[in-house]
Amino acid sequence: PDVFNILLQVLDDGRLTDNKGRTVNFKNTIIIMTSNLGSRRQRPPGIGEQDAHALALDADRAVREFFPPELFNRIDRIVHFSPLPREVGERVVEKELARLLSRHGLTSRNIFVSADEAVKRKIVQESFDPHLGARPLKRYLEEHVGQVLSDAIIRGPQSPLRLFQLYTR
Repeated sequence: PDVFNILLQVLDDGRLTDNKGRTVNFKNTIIIMTSNLGSRRQRPPGIGEQDAHALALDADRAVREFFPPELFNRIDRIVHFSPLPREVGERVVEKELARLLSRHGLTSRNIFVSADEAVKRKIVQESFDPHLGARPLKRYLEEHVGQVLSDAIIRGPQSPLRLFQLYTR
């Protein structure tokens, strides 16, 4: 309820005042809210355009039911996104794995890590969910690559240059 009240103040007045009386102007601001509202509902039978239209209507209904009417009426547009295709998940893994393996904490210590395509395929296979987006992929990378790599670095011998190879079992 508190978040709804704050959003209502921003969307209605175009400004937000904190508990110390400081005001922030939101009059020239675009607010984008993301949500998975309606994504877990049962898919109606059908294929193609009608199926996509039915899913959009279902998502609209979920948003309408979630927000109080006075807040829902201030939302200008609901944009629907399709579930992520597997190829997008593969690209996200590629990008996020590269980001993880090139972190400053590794490169500044001359620690270099490589991963082959089998590792990337396994990450996608074990963590990809088209309805949940990229977050499970990122979480999986942190838990199964970042933490394992951290443990290996801590337990391994210290040297001026270290190379690690990620592999699948």
